[in-house]
Amino acid sequence: MKGSISVWTEKGKGTTFQIILPITLAIIQSLIVKCANQNFAIPISSIIESFKIKESDIEYVDQREVYNLRGITLPILRLESRFDLKRGETKKENDLLFVVVAKRGDRAAGIVVDDLVGEQETVIHPIGKKLGSLPGIAGATEVGENQVILVIDTSSLLAPIEAVRV
Repeated sequence: MKGSISVWTEKGKGTTFQIILPITLAIIQSLIVKCANQNFAIPISSIIESFKIKESDIEYVDQREVYNLRGITLPILRLESRFDLKRGETKKENDLLFVVVAKRGDRAAGIVVDDLVGEQETVIHPIGKKLGSLPGIAGATEVGENQVILVIDTSSLLAPIEAVRV
């Protein structure tokens, strides 16, 4: 399984068991998001908050997209750009975008998506050796009637950007 089990015993107090499973073997709550007409799952445990902004609210600092979130300069990552997704139409300045603020350790960044579909309990399955390792992807999950979607690994997705401390 590639997980681990730790056991601590303290005389007179009891025993503590810690079981750590890889995310690819976990049942987790996920936020289903839509980007470029494709659904993705983001583990709720990695999400701090989500909100709507206008395209025009995004600013640039050192040629990087950022958003001023209550006085904090939040780096922005566009899911469609990161995964090279093709969109039918381009976003206009007043179009609303959803930002999912995700954490990586004690750091955070905003992931821009088109829509928040809803929360769902998901079982993450490995994507298989034939596809190899896909940076930013933890695995796949089945939602609805035989629809398989990719599960975002926020830790590896946010690794290349300079996230802010939370």
